[in-house]
Amino acid sequence: LLRTSDGGRTWTPAYTCENKLEVNGLTKDVKCSVEALQFITPQLGYGIGYSSGAKGVVVLRTEDGGTTWNMALVLPDQSGKEGAIHFTDPRNGVLRTLNGALFVTSDGGKTWDGVAGANVEGRPPLKFAGPVGWSIGYNTLAFTTNGGKRWTTRKVGFPARAYAWTLPRTDRAY
Repeated sequence: LLRTSDGGRTWTPAYTCENKLEVNGLTKDVKCSVEALQFITPQLGYGIGYSSGAKGVVVLRTEDGGTTWNMALVLPDQSGKEGAIHFTDPRNGVLRTLNGALFVTSDGGKTWDGVAGANVEGRPPLKFAGPVGWSIGYNTLAFTTNGGKRWTTRKVGFPARAYAWTLPRTDRAY
């Protein structure tokens, strides 16, 4: 990860995604790739990634504006490659894995629970306006009205696959 403090004129290394983690009962040096980041305050940020050296989703967390990061390996049957992450507050968040599955946390990312019936094709981000969130992959729309705790997924008859969108307010999307 790189960081700027001058509006993007210069960038300095902030974090190399690697750590010693327990993998199959053994401690192992694990390097990872960060796929998505979100800061919910200037100090508190989350990231999602993956590692070719360990199965699971890499979840990153900083509480000091990105100076230091904690790394955890969660959801061993999933992959964080091409994943997405969004937190609505310091404790409640949603992540999407490579296969389109959605998971929620209510403890700041320590534990994650699958969302039944919610799956989004492709690699779409999660976008929120307050408690309303969307994820659109090709012709599949997943949406929530309660900050990600419950999702509804349905096919939408767009004239072409959707690749980009924005959700500026709870009642408007483009």
